[in-house]
Amino acid sequence: MAAGVVLTGLSCDGGAVVVTTFSTGGVPSQRATGRSGRVGGMPGTPRFLTLVDVAEMLSTSSAQVYALVRRGDLPAIKIGGRGQWRVESTELEQYIQRMYAETRDYVDRHPFTEVEAPGVDSEV
Repeated sequence: MAAGVVLTGLSCDGGAVVVTTFSTGGVPSQRATGRSGRVGGMPGTPRFLTLVDVAEMLSTSSAQVYALVRRGDLPAIKIGGRGQWRVESTELEQYIQRMYAETRDYVDRHPFTEVEAPGVDSEV
């Protein structure tokens, strides 16, 4: 990892958001936030994330995150004179959990069935 690079990831641990930070030393440190979204333990972890931050965490584009926010799928606030969007880390985690639940429901309603390929013996 390049000098001065810090990567941060979010995960859910029993209702709290766990923030894992990898710094230049490559050693992860973790701290948990309460349901309020306030970070305890180590200072410097943002309560609010930019759309670019969210896009990186979801491995998608910032345009896709903007669309999620504008459609109301991902709650966010506009701040400052230029109206920059911010997503609270707890809102992001709740969105992720909702997407997991929706995906489970979809999979339950649309079970995967393997279709026999032509010329393949199904009694192998």
